[in-house]
Amino acid sequence: MMMKHSFYGIGIHPSVFRLLSARKFFTSPLYFNRSYTFAASFHSSNRNCKEVTDLKTLEDAVYTFNHMSRRNPVPPIQEFTKVLACIVNMKHFDAAISLITQFDLLGVNPFLKPTIYVFNITINCFCHLKRVNCGFAVLGKATKLGYVPDCATFNTLIRGLCANDKLHQAIRLFNQLVESKFEPSVVTYGTLMNGLCKSGDTHAAILLLRKMETSISPPGIIQYSTIIDSLCKDKQFVEALDLFSEMNRKGISPNVVTYTCLIQGLCSIRSWEEAMRLLSEMLARNISPNVHTFTVLMDALCKEGRVIEAQNIFTYNTILDALCKNRKLDEGLNLFNMLDGDGPPPDIVTCNCLIDGLCKSGETDTAFGILSSLSARGLQPNVRTYNIMIDGFCKKGELDKANTLFLEMKRNGCPADDITYKIMVQGFLRANETTKAAEFLSGSLDASFSADANKLLNKLFSDGFNDSPN
Repeated sequence: MMMKHSFYGIGIHPSVFRLLSARKFFTSPLYFNRSYTFAASFHSSNRNCKEVTDLKTLEDAVYTFNHMSRRNPVPPIQEFTKVLACIVNMKHFDAAISLITQFDLLGVNPFLKPTIYVFNITINCFCHLKRVNCGFAVLGKATKLGYVPDCATFNTLIRGLCANDKLHQAIRLFNQLVESKFEPSVVTYGTLMNGLCKSGDTHAAILLLRKMETSISPPGIIQYSTIIDSLCKDKQFVEALDLFSEMNRKGISPNVVTYTCLIQGLCSIRSWEEAMRLLSEMLARNISPNVHTFTVLMDALCKEGRVIEAQNIFTYNTILDALCKNRKLDEGLNLFNMLDGDGPPPDIVTCNCLIDGLCKSGETDTAFGILSSLSARGLQPNVRTYNIMIDGFCKKGELDKANTLFLEMKRNGCPADDITYKIMVQGFLRANETTKAAEFLSGSLDASFSADANKLLNKLFSDGFNDSPN
């Protein structure tokens, strides 16, 4: 049974800070993972220390952290926290904790005095590792050492409690903060509100929204959209639309997320007229639908057999182009297959769009399969089709396939253009096959290109290549 929560009348836990001050931060296997100690490989003299922005692997980050610790003078703590943040972004949470512990950055006499940000990083790591209690222990350690927790500290703990199904404790901590005259930020409110909505307690989230309205951090579009989405998922569409109207009256402009939540909810109960009204209103406000909006509408209308109506709302090529540009290739393929089965047959523009998206994602085999099926669909590939596919093969290093397709297009009566030759020259130059590149350059000179095209190709060969064939 879903546990419901309330912000009023809930018992307050004894002083959080008093409890935390009694906790101790132990160094144990949980905090110290020896697999991340600095092995001899990290001390190799032929290894280059990278800038933080260039760190791509955990090994690079650990080496850089270690190298920085041995410099004289030691860089400021902010440089170390940048590396730690990089490790956290890689989701190596245990490795970050191990480094912090190994260098005793949270100790009484660390080699470099930390900031509260180091404690916040540690708390965040523990929360991601589902050890929120250890996060509270770190908070206790920080307060013992005289560090003042900031909003980010408590936001992280509240998010960790919500993510680990400890919503009651998150509410208790929030109330404790308010009673301690600690003013929650918009992020604090939003974090708890999101947790309440995900737990199914939208009513408590609305109460929190009302509480937020009287604070120095009034709610914005993110908070309203969170609750509207939750109301729609609860099938409370009247309440969702009422809150939407209230938001508009207060001068808070809805965004594409707000509209998409409402449209998806209304489509789920087949309230097509209201969904279309919101879509029209959205477009009138110059708010462009995103991929999710397209998908919601297409999926809902097509499931109802209203393919023609769906086509009248957006052209399939527009939708497919948006899906491909946003790397939603599975959805793009589903739409393409749907057109094959129930909708109007795809044209060559549609096919080119999908082939281009697949090639740019490195899925040349799937793309070539679509190209090979064009004749069975009654379609003839044009020069753009071939150029897209040849470019995909070249960029993936499949030059034999590119060359074969180049010859095939000529046999099929589709003459290559200057872009085709440019792609082929680029591909062979990229692979350091200058002889082949020269052959294609020579072939382009025999073709009926303009003088400008020939100049371009000659310049390409003399200067090397770039990655923009078109």
